[in-house]
Amino acid sequence: MHKFIARFISAVSLGLVLSSACMADVLYLRDGRSFQGVIVEDNSREVAIDTKISGIRTTLTFSKREVERVEHKTLPDNFFEEESDVPQQQPANEDNLPARIKRSKHSSTPYLEIPMEGTFGEDILPGGVSDALDFASRRQIEHIVFRIDSPGGAIWAAEEIAEIMKNRDDEFVYHAVVQSAISASIWVVFSCDDIHIAPEGTIGAAVVFLLDRTTGEIDVDKKMNSALAASVAAICERKGHEPALARAMMLPEAELWAYRDELGRMRLSGAHIDEAVASDIEEVDSAETILTLTAQEALRYGVASAVGKESVADVGASLALAGWRKIGNFGEAAMRKARDRQQDLDGDATDLRKEVPLLLMRINDNKSLAEFKDPLRYSYDYNYRTNILSQHAQRVWRQRTDECHSYWDKVQRHAKELQRVLEMGERVGVEPPELGFDIADLLDRCKTEMDRLKKQRNRIYR
Repeated sequence: MHKFIARFISAVSLGLVLSSACMADVLYLRDGRSFQGVIVEDNSREVAIDTKISGIRTTLTFSKREVERVEHKTLPDNFFEEESDVPQQQPANEDNLPARIKRSKHSSTPYLEIPMEGTFGEDILPGGVSDALDFASRRQIEHIVFRIDSPGGAIWAAEEIAEIMKNRDDEFVYHAVVQSAISASIWVVFSCDDIHIAPEGTIGAAVVFLLDRTTGEIDVDKKMNSALAASVAAICERKGHEPALARAMMLPEAELWAYRDELGRMRLSGAHIDEAVASDIEEVDSAETILTLTAQEALRYGVASAVGKESVADVGASLALAGWRKIGNFGEAAMRKARDRQQDLDGDATDLRKEVPLLLMRINDNKSLAEFKDPLRYSYDYNYRTNILSQHAQRVWRQRTDECHSYWDKVQRHAKELQRVLEMGERVGVEPPELGFDIADLLDRCKTEMDRLKKQRNRIYR
């Protein structure tokens, strides 16, 4: 009798094991997305599922708080067949990206494409990006796709674009689609929430000061490169990319190592990893070279996700965003207009003299409106016992705060434009006019006022 029961239990156990081979797991997230595949990790902190995205087999990892439930269903026999010939990779920035993407709760996901083609400072200009984002904000488009194909260029343009993106980070989710992102391009790439790369794409090679050939002083060049690398590394850290990656792309002396963690995922580090705590350790970049990643390498090391020929259109499928659709061509138009404006400035010194009075008028007009719209200038209804503003007063306060912030933002943009025009005028021999104020002081005030307005926007007390 005991032998019969033991055989029965063994048979049942074997049946369960065999049946599990044809079963699948369906992972449902709280933001409405679902993924079919096989759960490969389920612990108190996170859940990982082996699945397919856009025909590419990959492993997605989500924190427990993002997961609604897991169901078991039949997995098609050929589910994992016909895998892509590109290396298996993780979606870029997978640890924090879903939390930002899940803000979009609609069945349709519109996006604005902004092309970054050509040279920074000539073809790619901050004014074009700012205008494109203004359009996206008016149309309530949350997703911005930067299609990058650039050999680099002027660092000032790349830094200003990165700053514009940072200042509007709470409005948008940024996606980078890389065809070629060299030198100054990495400021924009690493300012994005996720990175996607085309089959022939490359990222890196961002040494700005070339050891004795730029400033004439090796020590000075090293310090300048180090300061710029620290700035880009800070962007990486804020966006969830590996900071050591930026340093390897900018500093000849920086090293980069790759290894697999305890979950089998490829990770990067700026220091050599002990073999006792990691596997598949390899040197990606030595202390004598500047890092440039090919598409295959970016995928292998988990820096980017793969996209095909229809690169921008593939982003939605890669991130499992429903109804991914492009809204118009305003991004292209904004960048083209900014380039045309810049070429006009470069081509005719007379136009510089005309531009300065216009910019001064715009600065003064918007500054006056910002000061007039400041919510602190007005009185509001409130409860005398609690000192809490009425609902109507709170709405008016937020509206005036947003309007005031918008005007200060315009002052800042026009002041930066004036600064560039004056610098350009100096290069072509135009005598600078008397402004009556210091541009640097004005920019400092713009930042101070916008920071104040942002902090006090949701004020409820008198």
